[in-house]
Amino acid sequence: MGVLRKPVNMRIYVDGVDAVGTVKAIELPEVEFSQMEQSGVGMAGTAEYPTHMSPMEFTLTFLHYPPEFTNSMYDPLRTSQIMLSGEQKAYDGQGVPIPQALNITLRGRPKNIALGSFEEGETAEPEITYSCDYVKLTNNGAVQFEADVLTGIKVGGSLISLFGLLG
Repeated sequence: MGVLRKPVNMRIYVDGVDAVGTVKAIELPEVEFSQMEQSGVGMAGTAEYPTHMSPMEFTLTFLHYPPEFTNSMYDPLRTSQIMLSGEQKAYDGQGVPIPQALNITLRGRPKNIALGSFEEGETAEPEITYSCDYVKLTNNGAVQFEADVLTGIKVGGSLISLFGLLG
């Protein structure tokens, strides 16, 4: 039987400032690769090959309008770093806990700012969608996946070039 894992006790930092109690939710980016079709003489069909990364985005939903993050919330020319840090609760086949650190780092600029709405007794919950340039997933200090729009993609610490077609 494999190891069961569940992220727990995640803390979020916006530009190095602890955002616990100010961020309600975060929607992580989806990494998608644009594909190029290849067919030709001698091929029995058509194959698809990745060419480059499609644009990525992530969304933060705030509980209120925190003044600590005003620059990152509203300035579309300023790049912010968002970091999720916590543990991944893991158990082996016998139910013995295995401690694992989990970190996710994102870098992006505000792309869409929804200021929320007011209802009696409710919070506004402003939501900001960021254009994402960088994402990194680290488990127990080992880089599992790193995607930088400007420099490339690393899987398990090794740079992959998508067949030399990145760009």
